[in-house]
Amino acid sequence: MRWTVTLAILALILSPPQPAPAQEEAESAEPEQIEATDFVIGLHAFNRQVLDALEQQPTRRVMVLPFTGDKSAALGKYITEQLITAVAASRHYEIVDSGPLADIVAVAGLDPFELGNSPEFKAASPQFANIVIVLGKVTPLGTRYGVNALLLNGETGRTSGGAQVYLIAAEEIAALTGKAPAAEPAQVESETPEQEQVETTDATQQEITQPEAELGQETQQQAAETGSLEGRSEQSIYDEAYADYKAGRYNKAVMLFNQVLANNPESPLADNALYWIGESHYARKNFEEALAAFQRVLKEYPFGNKVPDAMLKAAYCQERLGRQQDAAAMLEDLIARFDKSNAAELGKRTLQLLRAAMQQ
Repeated sequence: MRWTVTLAILALILSPPQPAPAQEEAESAEPEQIEATDFVIGLHAFNRQVLDALEQQPTRRVMVLPFTGDKSAALGKYITEQLITAVAASRHYEIVDSGPLADIVAVAGLDPFELGNSPEFKAASPQFANIVIVLGKVTPLGTRYGVNALLLNGETGRTSGGAQVYLIAAEEIAALTGKAPAAEPAQVESETPEQEQVETTDATQQEITQPEAELGQETQQQAAETGSLEGRSEQSIYDEAYADYKAGRYNKAVMLFNQVLANNPESPLADNALYWIGESHYARKNFEEALAAFQRVLKEYPFGNKVPDAMLKAAYCQERLGRQQDAAAMLEDLIARFDKSNAAELGKRTLQLLRAAMQQ
């Protein structure tokens, strides 16, 4: 029952609010650097790639055709909506209704990436003159989802530019795909099944019996690294911390983000640093620590840009800790205070599922 409820209310955290110029570069990634990343960071980077590609186009009129995906239709629809939102929010483009072209694709059963070569599109292309069309696919790839996009000239049918990202099929995506998170394949090498079982058991036993020794070594290493940060700017420390978070080096990320806070709690980077401390703990399923960090964001930076996301993630933590009433109250507060935010939209869906689970 507990596992069913937990899976039921897992939800996707939306892209965080647009960061301040000083942090925008740090919180984005170049296409070639992205191999597999979580949804928040990956979708943010994907939208940036598309916007960068659009900058090279001669027209400001943009049509985003609904992203396809046989096994991930809901995820494709969501990515399409978020991309349209990002393009519109830039205020450099006019969003054109994709309905007429979507109808052509649906009726003819066209592959969007082959659209430019199809007779159906060539016959209808005059009505799409002076429009750049964004075509996209979402493809399940084991433990990942590949998201690809191409830009198509509405008049000529030629493609130019595009974007690509691989998203880890973790619990955040499960809410849209309706599936449990896919587990990464085991990386244990052994000659026999018996040997593999012994090695796994030994590793588990070591984790149980030696946490204090490991913690001591980690503390010493962090102390040495902290000493080497003297004289560095807050931005450079923040950038390194964010890179560590993206790479899954959560312990080091927390140490560096804490250093940003220690250097200047009033820094424009401070609330973001505290938020990503919470995300680092959340990624390691340390929900008490994550909740404490998200609650600090709400208390110490009540007017910061991370407040809606921190409220949403605090509710997730509370649910994971078995505090459904607290989670529901947090979501209700989020919706009341930030009704138009992306976090609130997701909070509404999560709250419905949570209430249904609580009534069972």
